[in-house]
Amino acid sequence: MLPSMDPAAGLFRSQDAGKTWSRLKGNGLPEGDWGRIGVDVAPDGKRVYALIQAKKAGLYRSDDGGDTWTLANPDPRLTSRAWYFSSITIDAHNPDVIYIPNVALYRSEDGGKTISIIRGAPGGDDYHQIWIDPKNSASMVLGTDQGTTISLDRGQTWSTWYNQPTAQLYHVITDNQFPYTVYGAQQDSGSAAVLSRTDHGQITPRDWFPAGGARVAIWLPIPRIRTSSI
Repeated sequence: MLPSMDPAAGLFRSQDAGKTWSRLKGNGLPEGDWGRIGVDVAPDGKRVYALIQAKKAGLYRSDDGGDTWTLANPDPRLTSRAWYFSSITIDAHNPDVIYIPNVALYRSEDGGKTISIIRGAPGGDDYHQIWIDPKNSASMVLGTDQGTTISLDRGQTWSTWYNQPTAQLYHVITDNQFPYTVYGAQQDSGSAAVLSRTDHGQITPRDWFPAGGARVAIWLPIPRIRTSSI
């Protein structure tokens, strides 16, 4: 059993505004232990999608609010890294259109039966969350490890994340210099370092510099003071 699989994992539903909850079992849902689950519900409350990590993993769909389910798509790309990706977003104007961020951004336009790649793979980014404008489905905001990108034409073109002072940092450390330097290991973007102060009254993008490879834990030795007896 994978470390993320748990007998207590499941899909729960409330029909009284959250006062009570019941666990959904059977009726087309996979048997056995589950891992991580991603779920989204269409505005009408009837169409529900669930990405389920299980022995019979895949994208499951319900057309009656969760009473019965079908395995819409068993494509392993959708759940092979469920520990890291498990997000679904439904187009508010069409419940047959869904987006699934992963190492690529997948889109289905037939209720999950088939998927296509609209961004990435290869692309160098990990895609985690996507927001679809409920008033205009062509407008989307996609969250990656490095920042956000925006599309105004339904995913045909995207803005850059290089215009944002954002990063996903694993660890931050300083050295013993004065002024000291701050070092950080970024997800999929290399490491970054910057002095704690400069001689020109501010810290600008020009003051940053790389300090190592991507996804590394930076180790800085602390100088030792040697002593000797006379």
